[in-house]
Amino acid sequence: MFRAVLVVSLCISVVFSYGGIRETTGDDKEVQKAVGFAMNKLNAMSNNYYRYMAFETIDATKQVVSGMNYCVVVAVGSSTKCPKSPDNVDATLDECPVEKKEMECRFVVWERSWLHDPDEQMKLTEQKCSTDEHLTCSEGVVSMKNDIMEEEMDVSNDIQEIKDL
Repeated sequence: MFRAVLVVSLCISVVFSYGGIRETTGDDKEVQKAVGFAMNKLNAMSNNYYRYMAFETIDATKQVVSGMNYCVVVAVGSSTKCPKSPDNVDATLDECPVEKKEMECRFVVWERSWLHDPDEQMKLTEQKCSTDEHLTCSEGVVSMKNDIMEEEMDVSNDIQEIKDL
């Protein structure tokens, strides 16, 4: 009986600890780091003269994978006080204020902090910006949730087999 309870507990903890998507906020330091990374990538790709700045976190989730996936939706605008230049890469909103929202952007950043190569530690795996759509993190993770539900069903079947012993 003790062994069956132990097996069930381990199976349940594995399903809910790894792969589960958890809501978080823009105040989370790791989320802020992911937003900074994604905004630097967006600015490097854009032809905008001024630096784009994220000024509000609309939605944020994190997911334990081989590392951590951060999905963040942010309100973005140009700062007419800050042209894109190396001097402004790490600028704050106080230094580079935004007058109006120009778009919403959804970023998914994969972090693997244990890797030695700094260029491999963070990867922007998804980026979508829109001027007319309201974006959410749930749009990009539906299939992952289905996979998790299938794993939960497998665990339920395992539990039933243990009970039948």
